[in-house]
Amino acid sequence: MAKRILDADLGLVLEGNFSRGVSETDLLGLTESHDSVMIHCRAQTEVIAARLSAYRRDRHEGHFDRDVLPEVLAAIEAGAYEPVAIGCPWLVVDTTEGYEPTREHIVEFCR
Repeated sequence: MAKRILDADLGLVLEGNFSRGVSETDLLGLTESHDSVMIHCRAQTEVIAARLSAYRRDRHEGHFDRDVLPEVLAAIEAGAYEPVAIGCPWLVVDTTEGYEPTREHIVEFCR
């Protein structure tokens, strides 16, 4: 679906939990033929754990954050959530406390 949207010359924000060494193949097919940037969000591991633990149990049935918390923390430790290599400019945003760099900087980077 993402390729069809991009091929129609429409803008697209593709958001997800992309994993280094796994997600590149699918994403490269998009970034190699279209103008792209990547915003990579990260936070301190303790903050991520607290956020996942705090999510409500009544979220959409596709979300089971508390159940997968040990696996997520192990993946973080293993580097699985480091920026994926997809051949486009990327910006790391620390979301531990707000946004660093600022939202204004992020928007400017995307232009």
